[in-house]
Formats: sequence, C-alpha cells, structure tokens
Amino acid sequence: LSGKDRSYVTIIYNKKLRKMEVSYNLPEFLSPKFDVEVIDDEAPRSLTVDRHALTKTFGSIWSKKYLRDVGQMSAHTSSVSDANVLQRVALGAAALKKDNKKEEQTNIKSGVNGTKLTQQELVLPPFDLETRSVAQIFPIHKILPPALVSSLAKEAKALSEADESVRKQWLTEGTYPRLILDRLAYLPIDNAESMGMSAPGTKRKRKAPAGTDQATTRMGIATNLALIGHMFKMFQLKPREVQHRTPLPNTPQPVANHLLNEFTAFVSRTVSERFKTRVMTPTLREKLICHILVLLLHCDNFATVIDTLPIDFKMPSMRLRKHFAFIGCSFSKQEVGESSTDQTEGEKQYHTVARLSAPLVFKESHTFKL
Repeated sequence: LSGKDRSYVTIIYNKKLRKMEVSYNLPEFLSPKFDVEVIDDEAPRSLTVDRHALTKTFGSIWSKKYLRDVGQMSAHTSSVSDANVLQRVALGAAALKKDNKKEEQTNIKSGVNGTKLTQQELVLPPFDLETRSVAQIFPIHKILPPALVSSLAKEAKALSEADESVRKQWLTEGTYPRLILDRLAYLPIDNAESMGMSAPGTKRKRKAPAGTDQATTRMGIATNLALIGHMFKMFQLKPREVQHRTPLPNTPQPVANHLLNEFTAFVSRTVSERFKTRVMTPTLREKLICHILVLLLHCDNFATVIDTLPIDFKMPSMRLRKHFAFIGCSFSKQEVGESSTDQTEGEKQYHTVARLSAPLVFKESHTFKL
C-alpha cells in the first residue's frame, strides 16, 4: 500500500463469487443530514398573552360579563371626554370673544369723541387739565369719597391727637409706616389756643389753596393719612393674600370694599367662569401707588420730599421719581435744615422735592412699561 497520494485502501469481499476487490479511493463517511431552521434571536421567544382574548375564549360566564361591562364603560368614558373637549373648545372661543369685547369696551372712553383711554386716565385718579387751582387738579373727593369719611373718623381723630410717645410706639409696633408718622408732627392747627400744643411745625394754620374757599383742616389731613394707611396695607399684600376671603381684616368694611373694587379684579380660572379669583394686576398695582402719592401731595401741600419714601415702598428713589413725573410733577432741590437729623456737620445736603403745579401738563416721555 505504497503511494504518495494514497494512504487508505478499501477491500470488498464478495461471498457469492468468492472474490475480493481492492479499491484505492478515499473513504467516504456517511452522516445524517437535518434541515435546520434559522431562529432569529431578536424575535420574542414567547407570544404576548391577551387576557381579554383568553377570557372571551376560555373564561366563565361572569368573567365574560365583567369584560363586556368594562368595554361599555370605556366607550362611555371616551365619548364623554370627547364631548367635553368639544364643549371646552366652543366655550373657549366664546369666552375669548367675550373677553376681547370687554377689553375693547374698557379701553373706550365714555366721552363724545369715543377715543381710547390714555395711560394716565387708566392709572391716575380723575384729573382736570384746565383748572388753575393745584388743589383741584386731583379733587380729593374723587380719591376719598365723602361716604368713607365717617368710616375713617375714629382713626383720623386718634392720628390727630397722637403725641410723640404714641408715635414712637406705633413705629416700634409697625402699626403705621414711617411716611404717615413723620407727617403727624406737622399737622396744621385749627385752633392753637384750644389745642395747647407747641410742637414745631404745627403752629400755623394752613391757608386755603388758590381757587378754593375752604382751608385744609387738621382732621382733613388726618383722614387722608388714615386712608393712606389702609392703602399701604393693601400695597404690602402678597398675591396669595389678595385671594383671601377678607384681604383687609382690620380695615372698616366700606373702606375695604372701596379699595378692593378700585385696585383688584376678578379673573376666572375655568372656561365656565364659575370660579373666579381676586388678583392685583401690575396695572392696578401702579394705580394704587399713584393714588397713594397723590394723597401724599395733598397732605404735603403739593410739595413732597422723595428721599424719605423708598424705605417704606421698598423701591429705588429713581423709580418713585418716575411715578411722580408720570403724575405730572416737576422736581427741585431743597437744602436740608440744620435741625434735620440728616444734616452732616460742615456739609450741605439737599433733598429732591416733587412739586405739583397748575395747570397740569403731562410729558409724553414719562410712561410706564407694564
């Protein structure tokens, strides 16, 4: 069995013929052949079980009935949800149209020409551009209605009779802001002999403003200061406090109703307008600030020092100056008196004074960006 190409030999012996055959072919090994199915490893190895289908096929009568009830409930919920969506869309369009109509009516002036309200007319108290009397530019009865005077009479009397010790106590307890307490010492004296007071700055009776017959009385200014106190409490309210049932609990009810009607508005949270929330918008907040400043001008004979106000308002003096300019005031420098606590030895200091004069002229550049 030699050979380079042959290393195997096959011998076949035939029993019938008694012959032997030798073959030098390479051996062949036989093995079974299977059709192997290709399995995708990424495909899920188990089928998803549909419980509803199994229940319909193999479930009991009660389980099939429960399944039908669930299907009916789901269909009913879906139909109701679709109906609500359609209704909200319809109501939303109607409400938007209604709000736009209200806004247009609000912005239209009730005058003969029907022009739109200016920013001053929206924010400032009612004013008169033609009057030559500074006291009649912003009439006090338009800011403080006569119906509220009786509600503030008791508090105004307490303010007019407060001495220095009471004022210090109010300042310590935070009953009134400093801008009110600083003005109590300079209230005019209606009858100096009966009052028997010798406080500096209170000995002279304030003269009647030009164009008016009535002089400014001590109780009149005290009433203005009492209203400023309640307005300032409203100014200090946080947005969530405005939404309370009684935002001003310590304010007389007529005064509280007047302030809430003037400086707050109701906004509906839902489309149906059934639930409304009281809010103070930025425009209404600016309106409240301007009303307070106009009342201060009335108390200060229409010349108010700006430098002492930022502490109470908690805003920069430049912003307060913009408010006074928006009202129509002009500005001047006034030297601090020697008796003032702000005066530094050897140096002259000046206060910025906002002064209102007649006739009233608004500058177009002084507008708020609300």
